[in-house]
Amino acid sequence: SACGACTAGAVDFGCFPRAPVAQTDAAEFASSAPDAPAWELPLGGVLEPPRFLAPAVLETRPRRLAAPTASPKPPGVHVVVCTLDCGMTRSCADRGDSMLDLARRCGARAERLRNEEATVANVSRLIRRVGSRCGPGDHLVFFYSGHGAGLPDVSAECQSEAFFLASERGSTSTACWLDGDDFASLVISSVHAETNILV
Repeated sequence: SACGACTAGAVDFGCFPRAPVAQTDAAEFASSAPDAPAWELPLGGVLEPPRFLAPAVLETRPRRLAAPTASPKPPGVHVVVCTLDCGMTRSCADRGDSMLDLARRCGARAERLRNEEATVANVSRLIRRVGSRCGPGDHLVFFYSGHGAGLPDVSAECQSEAFFLASERGSTSTACWLDGDDFASLVISSVHAETNILV
């Protein structure tokens, strides 16, 4: 309930929170706090001292905002398409067309060599160029549609698989085939160690 002073209308402390405080005679309260402001009270009134709330302390130090995290870069897909019809059918070229179209529809970066363009020198050069763009987590896809055969390997007493490729004159022979072991060394040496390879 309100104190006598508030009831009498002399002082309105309704805006201050109240806590249980022993009631004190006005004269005793005034003598015990000489520096306090003089409160106007009726004679014989009883004062319940107000409790002032300390103002909220605002933090003035600037806060360092966390740097925004960049979205992880999606892995790149790089495709080399190599087709060799050997003058017999167009089936190899057609498969190469389909692969090239699929790669581009998927957002991959694709390049192609076909028939007389597909020499050992050109294929090696293209693999090195495309491989140099591949970083960690990227994918290098080598698609070959053509013919292959086994080359005798005297040192291992077995056959080594080879890709049929074209000569400078547009023909093919064992002299211009790409040995599988040489191809593997070429691809591995052309890309980052953490690049994914699909043949």
